[in-house]
Amino acid sequence: EGQPRTVQGALGRAAATVVAFSVFSHVPGASAVTECRDESNPSYTVRHCTNVGLQSDGRLRKCAANSNCMSTSSVSSPQHFMAPWLFKSSVSDEKVNSRDVRVAWNLLRDEVSSMPGVKVVEEDDVNFYLRAESPSSVPPTSTDDIEFLLRPSDGTVFFHSESRDTVFVYPLQRPVGCNDCHKKRLDELRQRLGWDDLASEYDKKGEGMAGSGGPTLGNFVPLL
Repeated sequence: EGQPRTVQGALGRAAATVVAFSVFSHVPGASAVTECRDESNPSYTVRHCTNVGLQSDGRLRKCAANSNCMSTSSVSSPQHFMAPWLFKSSVSDEKVNSRDVRVAWNLLRDEVSSMPGVKVVEEDDVNFYLRAESPSSVPPTSTDDIEFLLRPSDGTVFFHSESRDTVFVYPLQRPVGCNDCHKKRLDELRQRLGWDDLASEYDKKGEGMAGSGGPTLGNFVPLL
């Protein structure tokens, strides 16, 4: 909302790329789990949901419709979508080598572990899946689930960060927001890692437009 047209265009191209090329093989032990229940009183309703793990196609979960959440899989929901990150400093046709992947994975794990209040609760060093938990901003008694998935073939990092509880206040029946808490935390982490995101890469290079030849990253293809 309120984003410059160039940023919206870059995000749109990044979303299109995610839709076309974000299919993974199944990752054992990280199957998707979504469970919800509501608790109400005369003043508000709290919806408790656990929305973690991978979908059947190997991708991370989308955000629930009204939750405080950001995800690289929420390509049809602009308020919930963020572009994947690139752990290579430049776009190249060459595949990422195994050392690049291992260094990036260790760096991500260390940086996530060092974030205040964040605890890594699940990691898969073979399939490069990590899940962490953190106290929520809204409501402060809840928990945020933060997930990451690295794709070794092209140096891409996918993520999903969502609060388990959503508060609806009467009589408005609108969810209470957290002031972009998930986006801010993810942006801060990416900056600490020193990585780019796919949208800024497109916007910076002016690629992804018709006739430009488009970006090439591993098995990503030019976008028209």
